[in-house]
This record gives sequence, structure tokens and C-alpha cells, in this order.
Amino acid sequence: MSDHTPLTKADRLAFLLRKTVADAAGAEVKAERQHVIDDLLELHEEHGVKQVAVKLPDDEQIATLTISQPTPRTEITDDDAFIDWAAEHYPDAVEKVTVRRVDPQLLKVIAAEYPEADGRHYSADGEQVPGVRTHTPPPSSFSVKYADGDRSRERLIGAWRGGELAELDTGDTLPALEWTGNTA
Repeated sequence: MSDHTPLTKADRLAFLLRKTVADAAGAEVKAERQHVIDDLLELHEEHGVKQVAVKLPDDEQIATLTISQPTPRTEITDDDAFIDWAAEHYPDAVEKVTVRRVDPQLLKVIAAEYPEADGRHYSADGEQVPGVRTHTPPPSSFSVKYADGDRSRERLIGAWRGGELAELDTGDTLPALEWTGNTA
């Protein structure tokens, strides 16, 4: 026998309300993310800024928005040249099927073992690996880090509930709350 306490109609309705608000807020955040990353990228391009502090009206920092740095990508730029080179230097990585192709895992070896300069890779004796380049795509995302973890989250919600953020456009999901003079 289970010690589960059955939910009431009100419990299920309260859950559905929270889920509906969370879904709506999630959709708003998703739609707004591109605007935020565009703003961060503009700040980065114009001023070299990679991180922006987010503060409450009393100047307490509660989070930072940080541009995520993409990982460099090594790609084949000329299949035939790279296959010919790989067949000579890594013959086990070249498969013969109806067409020749190089095992994609070899790109990881090239990136790790062959020094890169200006996107091109070179052997120890200076031979360029043909048909392969490494480039780092431009940033396209950001992360949010709360200054003091859960305490900062609680402080932000408390400031919103207490009306300290009444001047903010809270979107269609969150109601704007009026300042009541307390933060409880």
C-alpha cells in the first residue's frame, strides 16, 4: 500500500497554472534570447566586452551574461587533396568504397597533432596538410551565471514580488507589480 497523498482538484489546477506560466515564460525567453545575444555581440564588437553584469536597482549585482566562446572546428575544404594526403600518411584511415573517403575521426588527429597557423595545419617538417582548415565560428550564444547561486535567484524574485522592479517590462507572462514599500 502506498503512502501517497492524493492530489485535490485545486492541487492539479495549481500545478497546471504553474506549468502554463512556465511554458509561456519559456517561450518569451526563447524569443528574447536572440535580441540579448545580438546586444552582447554588438558590445563585444564595439568595446571588446565579453561579459555584462546584471544589477538590481539598488546596484546589487545578481548575475552576469557571458558570451559563450565557440570551439574551433577543423573541416575538409578540398576532399581530393586531403584524401590523397591522408592515403599517403594515414592509409588505414582511408576507406575504399565506390568513392574514396577519409574516416572523419582523422580530423581530430590532424587538429591535435599538426600545429595550426592561420587555419592551416603543418607537419613537423613544414608540409601543409592540404584540404583541411580550422576556424572558430563567431559566438552565437551566451550563458547566465548568478552571482550568489540560489541566493541571487531568491533576491531577484523577492525584488520582483516587492515591487522594486515595477519599472521593468516583464512581458506578457509575468505581471508587473507595483512598489509597496516593503520587500517581503
